[in-house]
Amino acid sequence: EVMSKKAEKNSAINKEISLDTFIKYLTIISIPLTMIADIIAIVSAAKMQAPFAFYIAIPLMIISFSLVIYYIVKKILDTDKVKQYLEICYLKTSSSAAEKMHTHFHRFRNIVESTGTRDTVTREYVKQAATQICDALSAFFSALLRDYLDKNQVSVCIKLIDPQTMNEEDTEHWLLETLARSVSTNQARSNMDRNKVLVSDNSDFSVILSNDFDCPYFACPDMRDIEDFFIKNFKKEYRNSRSNYIKHYKSTIVMPIKIDGQNVSREIKEKDPTITERSVYFGFLCIDSLKVFSTTQEVKAFETAVEYAKGFADSLFIYLEKVSSVKQKVLTQNE
Repeated sequence: EVMSKKAEKNSAINKEISLDTFIKYLTIISIPLTMIADIIAIVSAAKMQAPFAFYIAIPLMIISFSLVIYYIVKKILDTDKVKQYLEICYLKTSSSAAEKMHTHFHRFRNIVESTGTRDTVTREYVKQAATQICDALSAFFSALLRDYLDKNQVSVCIKLIDPQTMNEEDTEHWLLETLARSVSTNQARSNMDRNKVLVSDNSDFSVILSNDFDCPYFACPDMRDIEDFFIKNFKKEYRNSRSNYIKHYKSTIVMPIKIDGQNVSREIKEKDPTITERSVYFGFLCIDSLKVFSTTQEVKAFETAVEYAKGFADSLFIYLEKVSSVKQKVLTQNE
């Protein structure tokens, strides 16, 4: 019975191939003959001064010529070699991104475990480890989006919420500081990271933390019209503590590093029993580039990057919680 079904399937495939071959040869034969007939009809119509025949022959010739062009283009583009080339390009991108992802999680595992074995951790130690994480993530997203980035690079940074300001009920008063950036980041941006900034001065973070908006993360593939976007969607002015932000990035992904209070560790619940009633934030994972993602295909690639960013941000909570459990408030203290 299995052999019979296989035979029927092969027979159907053969019939399909035969039909395709028949149509192909019919097209090859019919198109030149039609064009010759059209030319003869045009010449005859001109000599016999028959405008009706002339007006009929001209469109037929245009149609025939278009069919020839279509067949040639289809023959060139619709080949197994082209398909195989595109598949190879896709597999190379996927393979490169997968390799970079493994590198990140391999390094991330070692960082988390080594942090847990230390009696104490310094701010410099945490910053160095976070920089390694940012570099690995920058490499991953650059590999994932390499077909669209041209010469642009992906920059990654980790921003932390100052725990001393988290006692403020209004999240707009919370302070943010940059813990680390990837080495791919322009040095001018790194030099501006020394000062803490208010959430209220940075709309990307504000809309995520605010209860007024259903905005679990912020992602924009084209920052050139961000002011109009905020007025239209959030009914508020867009703010950024960097007045020249558009010189540094034109697309961005901002993911909160957080967890639902119901799922925090027992140690945290013992220190603050009310924590189960809200989300616990450590900071934000920020990914950006000077690349503008505008075409449909580019936007789809950008949306794929957003989904990956969600997972990476979730994993970062594990590391930052580990640091917090080793030494409380270490991320806001000087050595």
